[in-house]
Amino acid sequence: MPDPYSSVQPGQSLQIPAAAWNRLMEGVRNLPATNGPGSVGIQPAPNAVFIRNDSGQDVERGSVLGVSGVVINPSDGASQELEFIRRPVITGVTPTVADHADRFVVMLENVKDGAFGLAATGGVFACKVQLKNTSHRFAKVKGGGGVCRLETAGCGMVNLLWVQPGAINSDRWAVGVM
Repeated sequence: MPDPYSSVQPGQSLQIPAAAWNRLMEGVRNLPATNGPGSVGIQPAPNAVFIRNDSGQDVERGSVLGVSGVVINPSDGASQELEFIRRPVITGVTPTVADHADRFVVMLENVKDGAFGLAATGGVFACKVQLKNTSHRFAKVKGGGGVCRLETAGCGMVNLLWVQPGAINSDRWAVGVM
């Protein structure tokens, strides 16, 4: 049986075995989304995690999702446990203050509802905040309205290093750190 991973020479007929194609597609899916639509061409930080958007709405880069669980449950058997250890993937929902004040991630890319994307779990990142007061130096999960945003606050999980100037109650870009 020929090697399904052997190189193809110019002019040679190309026949891709299913095993080789599936391995290639797995590799592509595992690459950071650095050149796709909506990408800014940056490599994710080591504090990035894959998340499935279960919020019921598309979310934008810089917005937040509350952490609600994991996609791969390590209790489902040895192979699932190994995959969980190798690459944990979490699920995210529209955050609420009661449930997600300290359990949220900041989206590093636009992600459609039901799709997977990258999110920051810590470190320095760009985020969107609703500017409540220009003297605020922190941000917290914004409650209500099904909005996946942070709002500036006197204290909170995100230390704001910089906030784009603007009108009170407007959404502004910021640089935060968790």
